[in-house]
Amino acid sequence: MNRFKVNKNTLKLILIASIVVKILVVFLYHSPRLEDEWLILFNNFEEFKIYSYYNLEGQNIPTSYMPPLYLIFLNINKFLSFNSFNFVYLVYFSQIVLSTASVILFFKFCNYFFDKKFSTVGATVFAFFPLIVISNGLISSACIQIFFYLVFINLVIEIINAQKKINIILFSIVSACCLLLRGEFLVIFFISLFYVILNDKKKLSLF
Repeated sequence: MNRFKVNKNTLKLILIASIVVKILVVFLYHSPRLEDEWLILFNNFEEFKIYSYYNLEGQNIPTSYMPPLYLIFLNINKFLSFNSFNFVYLVYFSQIVLSTASVILFFKFCNYFFDKKFSTVGATVFAFFPLIVISNGLISSACIQIFFYLVFINLVIEIINAQKKINIILFSIVSACCLLLRGEFLVIFFISLFYVILNDKKKLSLF
């Protein structure tokens, strides 16, 4: 029990330290506005209500060039800002929250295969991995993509291990979000689903 408490407290310190580092990264390296592809996609959606990147002879063409879920993520943050401040700052804050939650999910993932000590080391490396830290200060789908992928992986492992009944509605929503982030996820989904179906220990429930 004491060992668990020590690891739990250590994980809390890792989360706090990672939040501080990510805030510093956002403060030092962030852009105060949308840029490049996301600026074009966002403006086209705001003005024409269409998910479009390319324009052909004055006609906006629907596109799957960039992951649509991140555009939804941007619009949710804009809505929550109530146009009272620059919503991009809220985007960065949301990404820090998701990135911090991802550390917990990664710790949980490691804990399926290793002891808590090794899982804590793994979570520490993950929390301060440069690319992951820097992604918090970018207008990029990286943070939200890592979060949903880790949720999906943990759900699949729980189904396989039959630790508890898995809400199939939650599983479906998470899978849909992953698909809206990367089309290639469809391959991962079918492989995972096939493996789960073959596993006679699986437990699925609607509620």
